[in-house]
Amino acid sequence: LSISNFAIIKQLEFSLKSGLNILSGETGAGKTIIINAMNLILGGRASADLIRSGCKEASVEALFEFPENRSLNEMLSELGFSFKGELLIKRSIFREGRNKILINGSMATLQMLSRVGAILISISGQHEHQLLLKQDNHLYLLDDFGGLSDERLNLNELFNGYKLLKDEINHLKKEITETGERQDLTQFQIQEIEKAEISPGEDAKVAEEKRRLQHSKELLEIVTEGYQRLYERNDSVLSSISQCTKSVDRGAGIDPGLAPIK
Repeated sequence: LSISNFAIIKQLEFSLKSGLNILSGETGAGKTIIINAMNLILGGRASADLIRSGCKEASVEALFEFPENRSLNEMLSELGFSFKGELLIKRSIFREGRNKILINGSMATLQMLSRVGAILISISGQHEHQLLLKQDNHLYLLDDFGGLSDERLNLNELFNGYKLLKDEINHLKKEITETGERQDLTQFQIQEIEKAEISPGEDAKVAEEKRRLQHSKELLEIVTEGYQRLYERNDSVLSSISQCTKSVDRGAGIDPGLAPIK
């Protein structure tokens, strides 16, 4: 077993014998840390809190030797891993929360690791008997006693797959509903445009009308000034024309040739 940057451990390597192995020592000697590292390699919970302070990742690596283990060989073959008497498992955890699992050099999932780990080692702590009092553990104990651990893991994988498919179906249903709502909105907008009976070039007319309204005060002043120049001032254009007409009338009385000028 090789442990690197795990909790307070910088680097630790040691070997366990076949059969029963006992870890003993004073409180604070690090027994729990080693057990936690072993649990990690068997599919236990991973957390960035387990990484040694100042390090980016922690890793636990274990090499198991099995001269002959038919059930393990069958399981590894089923999962797609090669097995020739030795099994190398490595699990790394990273600060950002992800973790990486390798079984004999090939990538593996946590479910795969848990299935394999259930065959490899059984860990019993000093308070392990208290687990018997927890109702949540009763089904697991019953499954283990009946030799149904693999079936339980298979069922768990199937159920997780079912949940993924169900979530995907709900997502697709939501997309269908949203697509229908977008279609209804588009159809409503088309109907509103058709009711408006917009003709070609109407946008230019609307822009022209908008510009006219924006400058309505200025236009009013221009028109008012023009009207005053034509009609209301003493020197208005209309008054000047009237005077010119009278002058021409007088001239026409003398020279009829001026009459067409009127």
